[in-house]
Amino acid sequence: MGDQGTTRLAYAEAMKHHGCGFGFLETESLKRVHRGMCGYLDPDGCWHPIADLTDTTALEEDGYDRPARLIPGERSKAEWGARTAQGTRMGSAALAAGGGGMGIGAKVEVSITCARESGAVVLCNSPVFMECFDSRPAFRKWAKENAERILEQCDDVKDLGFHIVEATWVSDDVYLNAWVGTEKELSIGGTVKTGDVANGTASIKFRQESSADGWIHPISMDDDNPEKRVLFFKSLKFRLRSFAGLKWVSESRGDDEEETIIVDPDDETKAYVLEVTDEHGEDLDDYR
Repeated sequence: MGDQGTTRLAYAEAMKHHGCGFGFLETESLKRVHRGMCGYLDPDGCWHPIADLTDTTALEEDGYDRPARLIPGERSKAEWGARTAQGTRMGSAALAAGGGGMGIGAKVEVSITCARESGAVVLCNSPVFMECFDSRPAFRKWAKENAERILEQCDDVKDLGFHIVEATWVSDDVYLNAWVGTEKELSIGGTVKTGDVANGTASIKFRQESSADGWIHPISMDDDNPEKRVLFFKSLKFRLRSFAGLKWVSESRGDDEEETIIVDPDDETKAYVLEVTDEHGEDLDDYR
């Protein structure tokens, strides 16, 4: 794993406390990561699509079964502003040199400090949209029925497992940063959208003209219709445990469940049991 891979995974871990699942430091395309997408994360925290459960034509062409009916959950829209790792703090906006007044349109500088050796922050200028499927039983059933086909197409999942995305949080004008192994102070520029710098009520539109201090700002290829980028996703993660002939008790349900035995397509003497967790490999918070 390279330094950037370490930083990607550190970002995801640091932002986990917000409850939105796995966070992408460099964001991801909504075309590659959306509700109903099956894929896996490599050791560097990069996403690799496998199959799109919402595209029945492509599923059949690739040899996968159609899923049971997928039930859309309620969508939401929110203004996030700044979200940080624990121990990372946003300072108050200060008037930048030549800022031109204290109110709307004033140029400001915002400091960010971290009292820990690692930190992370995502700054959202545009609204964040969440959409999801409330379809865990359908996802679990599809994973069991198609796991052998996934293994045939993607050997990496033997060690890494695979995900089926339940929910995504997306936006189109964001700045992200993360650092590992050092206390850090950094800053970012911006302009006042509403409120006033003088009385501490300013709402800021962040803007950094370069990648100085490690800022990442995804840029859409289409200026007229900016692509929304995935900030976080929640999923069911399916792991393959070597089969030892023992009865598997599902920790997420607390009762006996028929184990799904998957034969290795490259070695018929090997078999696996499919286990399900959340996107971080932890016990599911509930069963739906």
